[in-house]
Amino acid sequence: MHFNGSYMKEINIGGKWIGGDHPCFLIAEIGINHNGSLSIAKQLFDEAAKAGFDSVKLQTFKVDQLFHQDAGEVNFAGSTYSIREINKKYELKEKWIPELIDYGRRFGLVVFSSVCDEDSADLLEKYDVPAYKFTSTGITHLPLIEHVSKKGKPVIFSTGASVLEEVKEAYSVASKYTQDIVFLHCIVSYPTPLEYSNLLVIKTLKENFPDAIIGFSDHSEHPFKAPVGAIALGAKVIEKHITLDKNMQGPDQFFAIDPNEMKEFVSKVREAEKKLKEKEEIIVEESLLGTSDKKVYDIEEYSKRFSNRSLYASKDLEKGMALTRADFLIVRPGNMAKGLPPSYLSKLLSGEYVLINDILANNPITKEDIKKK
Repeated sequence: MHFNGSYMKEINIGGKWIGGDHPCFLIAEIGINHNGSLSIAKQLFDEAAKAGFDSVKLQTFKVDQLFHQDAGEVNFAGSTYSIREINKKYELKEKWIPELIDYGRRFGLVVFSSVCDEDSADLLEKYDVPAYKFTSTGITHLPLIEHVSKKGKPVIFSTGASVLEEVKEAYSVASKYTQDIVFLHCIVSYPTPLEYSNLLVIKTLKENFPDAIIGFSDHSEHPFKAPVGAIALGAKVIEKHITLDKNMQGPDQFFAIDPNEMKEFVSKVREAEKKLKEKEEIIVEESLLGTSDKKVYDIEEYSKRFSNRSLYASKDLEKGMALTRADFLIVRPGNMAKGLPPSYLSKLLSGEYVLINDILANNPITKEDIKKK
């Protein structure tokens, strides 16, 4: 199928313009692939700069605010991990943050981070990061989206494992405080088979969010096939996980692109952009296009169940009591039973809903536990 992408909206992140007629903003996702080592993190910055990326993205989180204390284990890439123990290893150290921001600036890289909890967002704000990102499984965490968007910086959402209505709710909250919003089409599967790319969803997002920038976060193992297709459909931001070596320890290393593939990725994307600028058409394989339906695909269902936030009691709660924010945990359930989505927090705090059951600490708060006042 032939495409000729075009775009009007533009925003500025860290001095780089995105959208309009500007080049596609290329994000090197380090995530947890620094393996807890500042030296490895800097080497990844080096390789991203050599390849020609515009930006490097980190992940900032506190395990105690991310996963339920009884989240249990996860099977990933043929291995079994204690979900809290492995993520604890990859927590970004505060002392690294200003050093990595400064290090990236030496190469002209925009350095920012995904943020998974309010405290991490406030920590990053101390160092004046130019933007914030929400992971796919954080798109329903409306209290966090509000907290971060109030800072007035550009916000970027991955939209994997979500339905269109959930993306609209996130947009409704964020757009009250910032007009600089980016949505990335994404499939939450590691790796994502190319035939699940469903690049036509990019068109769906463009049609539904004309005042946002639309891009693509690619989890496929191929360095450029899906990204080039996304460019043809009008994506103005592309994110790719990067690694120094696919054989390194860690759950996100094997599907990330290595230094040689990074250069190939950037080269192919820029080549595709040149074709569009010269009014040439790009042929996209039909298998990459898939469906335009913004839905949760079968390969994403486990991740959505495991990682989308739920409400839990932070301490023993009594039915009918007045509730405060401190009474709630908003965490990924892992293998725990799920509670209400975070959108219910404001309804419970305002008194619109009241507890009709006593709830023990760390237990989920469910629909059976609440009643409209």
